[in-house]
Amino acid sequence: MVYAYIRVSTKHQDTATQRFELNRFAKRLDLHVDTWIEEKISGTKDLENRELNTIIQNMQSGDHVICTEVSRLGRSMQIIARIMSLFLNKCVYLHTMKENYMLSKDEAISKLILQIYGYAAETEHDLICERTMEGLENAKRKGKKLGRPYGAKSSSHKLDDRRDQIIIDLAKGKKKVSIAKKLKCNVSTLYVYIKEWDVYKDVEEYKAAGFPRHWHKYNNVED
Repeated sequence: MVYAYIRVSTKHQDTATQRFELNRFAKRLDLHVDTWIEEKISGTKDLENRELNTIIQNMQSGDHVICTEVSRLGRSMQIIARIMSLFLNKCVYLHTMKENYMLSKDEAISKLILQIYGYAAETEHDLICERTMEGLENAKRKGKKLGRPYGAKSSSHKLDDRRDQIIIDLAKGKKKVSIAKKLKCNVSTLYVYIKEWDVYKDVEEYKAAGFPRHWHKYNNVED
């Protein structure tokens, strides 16, 4: 099965140009498009909120996906890396016209490129969070009042019952992006929580204790 994927960001953008280009691209690859997938949605949307996710779940080994360029899959490295990983795991071939690139589980270079995308995704997310924190610090220095009104509950509090787990994961050197994913929270929420509650002080205490398997200073931990 050959899928042609088209994505535009707004309802006012036309998909005809991409369709024309992909028809020519498919002929060049000696492929016949069986299914067209057209989405008018921002590339920053989570995969779960896109039609592409449903299509990927139904793809079979040996299927092909063609698109005009890799940025059509998403507008962040994290989303692109995730989609490419799904294709590789399902042994689905991805062809991008602009980059003249084919992603294939049979090609060692494909795995290398995916690793690069994965690393770039984590770096991208870390940089965004760091810039956010720097912006907040600058705003505080200028005397601006930040956060919710007095008495409002901070979203960071939802991590209170996972504090020990956060301490252990940080001590083990796990990336904040992967920790946030495990906790099912936004990585910026995790950054704020760590800073507000001086979690790294507890991390040093955990390390000094010799990385004990059971650590229940604040709450229970998933072993």
